[in-house]
Amino acid sequence: VIGDAIRLTMIVSMPISLGLSFFSNEILSRIFGGEPHAVALSTPLLSVLAISIPLACLITVENAVLQAYGAASLPMISMIAGSVIKIISAYFLIGNGAVNIAGAPISTFFCDLVINAVNWSFIEKRLPHKAMLGDEKGLSRKISLGIFAKPFLAAFICVGTARLVYSAISVRIGESRLITLATIAFCAVIYLPISLVIGAITKEDIKKPLLRRNK
Repeated sequence: VIGDAIRLTMIVSMPISLGLSFFSNEILSRIFGGEPHAVALSTPLLSVLAISIPLACLITVENAVLQAYGAASLPMISMIAGSVIKIISAYFLIGNGAVNIAGAPISTFFCDLVINAVNWSFIEKRLPHKAMLGDEKGLSRKISLGIFAKPFLAAFICVGTARLVYSAISVRIGESRLITLATIAFCAVIYLPISLVIGAITKEDIKKPLLRRNK
């Protein structure tokens, strides 16, 4: 069901989003090591922009759902609505001296938020709830703890722990590309068990691909 697709999208996108947000300075420093001024300027922008990753991923799923049910033109309406909000919010935010260039990623967040809201309204009104999400009570019940909160909590614990480990190690022996890569690897390794404990990922999620291979 589509509810599972949304949940799996969150499971993948949440750690990427928080990872880029929490480690924006380290990632940019590794890529643009010779440009400290550019890194310092870009770090807060990337931290804010990373928050939009789950929303952007959800848009892809929503558009696919609408197209699958013969409503291929509706995503264009939501995209136009989001673009209008982005232009307006960017105009006022970037023009505000207190916000300045940070208004660009903030306006992107508003844009993606509006696109998601419009898409959800189309999905709720036009598609059969039970076929869409496997729940006779419809969309509102499935947009719940299992779909958003649990993947976010698992990703937050995982990335937050990795951030603490990285800070503790870098204080003692200094920052390096190797430490950054090792921390990312550590984050990836602990994400699955943490997700299983919290319930963001279930044993059935792991068994399904294995059963398909055996067939």
